[in-house]
Amino acid sequence: QVLKTESSSKLRCFLRNWNVFAFLFNVPWIGKWKIKNTKTSGPAANYLERQGSPLFAQDWKKHLDCDFLLSIEIGQWPGSAGTWEARQRHWPSQEVVRLVLHSGCQIVPKEDPTGDQFSWRLSFSRGELL
Repeated sequence: QVLKTESSSKLRCFLRNWNVFAFLFNVPWIGKWKIKNTKTSGPAANYLERQGSPLFAQDWKKHLDCDFLLSIEIGQWPGSAGTWEARQRHWPSQEVVRLVLHSGCQIVPKEDPTGDQFSWRLSFSRGELL
């Protein structure tokens, strides 16, 4: 009987304290926090910022998630992509093809499978947004 009463008392005390913890962790200047994280992967860098409460996982929200990558504009359409302009197609329209060509091309660093860190790839990302 004594053990039952003692464990019930501890449970009531825990539940009462749980409510206090829940209150404190939801007070903005006590329980809310921001995590800023930067990581690199090859030539790219990622910046992530989150905010939330340590009490409930569903309170976590992303505020900012950005990838950064060096790109260098090349002044002309690359010869290796030259056939793309004249290709027979139903899509995209000739107007979109013209806009893609005028949007230009960039080169971005890309580590190749051999581990060469000084390789580059062509990027047509601005044309992909059209």
